[in-house]
Amino acid sequence: MNSNYPFRLSARIGVLLIVVSVVMMYFGRQANNDVLLPPGFSSVILAIEFSQTSTGLSSIIVQLSDQDREALTKATWVDTLFLLAYGSFLFTMLTAIYHIIGIERYRIWAYLGVLAAMADFGENVIILQSLGGAEVNMGLLKLFTWTKWLSLAGAFLFIGRFLTTTGRVFDKMLGIACFAPLPLGLISLLGIANLTETFAGLFYLLFPLTILYCWFSGISKSQDSVNEST
Repeated sequence: MNSNYPFRLSARIGVLLIVVSVVMMYFGRQANNDVLLPPGFSSVILAIEFSQTSTGLSSIIVQLSDQDREALTKATWVDTLFLLAYGSFLFTMLTAIYHIIGIERYRIWAYLGVLAAMADFGENVIILQSLGGAEVNMGLLKLFTWTKWLSLAGAFLFIGRFLTTTGRVFDKMLGIACFAPLPLGLISLLGIANLTETFAGLFYLLFPLTILYCWFSGISKSQDSVNEST
């Protein structure tokens, strides 16, 4: 990688992000057996995160065995490293975009990654409380959960805006994909349709693809087209 490559820090953080996500998913999947989840969910941790009522949350928690609780507790602690990694990745990538095209808004939008990480930390605290059997504040859980996911969607929206201006086919395709989470998230939040797990699942695709972009994109080849279009 060229020493002057604008996404070099994001690319390196991206490797850590992938490693931590694999570990987190390993523990999370250990708790997916014999648990009856609400319609539209196949992941225990996502069903807990997006619980609408304390009754709905309790109905999931009471089904968990001690092994399930232990696995989810470990996954939640690993998620603390995960949120630091993805928050740093998004912040550094959007900051790099700012330095490339000089649009001041990107420096501000970079903090969406930080906001998502902070909300994720609050969400983790509540999830750990629920796994420990404590009664939790559902209002706070919803606030933290949707702040996290919509902040992520916003960050990818602005990354996508940049990618669609570079003039290359792969960039444009990835950029268009980055537009998808926000409308799906809003549809789910407003209760128009139950697309929550589809919405969340998109990020498992977008993060690896944007990490690959940071490693292999020859941004210098599209510098002129970016400047012209912006």
